[in-house]
Amino acid sequence: MRRGIASCSGVKSSSWEAAATSRRNWLRSTRPGSIFPVTEVSRWPRAWQPTAATLTAADGSTVEISLTATSIGSWPLVEHGPTPLWSIVERAHELWRDLGSPSWSRLGLTVTADTQWVWIDEPHGKYQWSLTI
Repeated sequence: MRRGIASCSGVKSSSWEAAATSRRNWLRSTRPGSIFPVTEVSRWPRAWQPTAATLTAADGSTVEISLTATSIGSWPLVEHGPTPLWSIVERAHELWRDLGSPSWSRLGLTVTADTQWVWIDEPHGKYQWSLTI
């Protein structure tokens, strides 16, 4: 088990929440042949809002991250298994920011009889990731 703190320098809490969906989708596309489902693991009793998320990999690795920031703007996390999933999330977030934080209009999905892949800007451009398992 690995414990740590996630922080995104220069990202306000509201920005983190607003971009969470994009980051999850980036995560799904950063490792060829890998899909990381995001599942809610707990809820606030009355608000019915998620308080944590768990990402999993086929090898049994998991990372659980709190969706509630600490007073210093970080998010506690716990990892299990052989694959350090949070470092994959961090690399995906860094690429997303390096590419100008692309909006949904720049993202695409191509599906053929044999394969499927996601891409940014062009189906056969520099940034494309296979979803075929």
